[in-house]
Amino acid sequence: MDTELKTIYDHSVRFHGHPGVFLAIGIRMGLLALEYLNSKGHFELEAFIQTRERPPYRCLLDGIQFSTGCTIGKGNLEIKYSRNGDIFGVFKTQSGNKFEIKVLPEFLEHIKKQIKDVDRFNMHNIAEQVLKMNEKEIFSF
Repeated sequence: MDTELKTIYDHSVRFHGHPGVFLAIGIRMGLLALEYLNSKGHFELEAFIQTRERPPYRCLLDGIQFSTGCTIGKGNLEIKYSRNGDIFGVFKTQSGNKFEIKVLPEFLEHIKKQIKDVDRFNMHNIAEQVLKMNEKEIFSF
């Protein structure tokens, strides 16, 4: 894992309150959107996110907020709760460019098994694995 990604993750853990796999997924999702859209985030980006309604799935929202600067408070982060369990995001720039990304269902199943009996304050190792994985193992976009 590169130093910049590790720093972003460490700061987001302090913001979020504990380490988390879905926090790491949100960070990866947001950073991919910034990269593919060549965006600096914050005010020049909007994020429309669909996720499951309860933690730990909602934790990905803090990762997205932290990595992109899109926030509920600024109004450039919109959340919809999934009825079918899908987790995905649509990111748009002010110029109209769009990036769509979905967490792979098979990856979600794999992660659910890994975190099943792990205390939320002891997820550093699993989260760091997610940060090191190839993006195509986690997402389709």
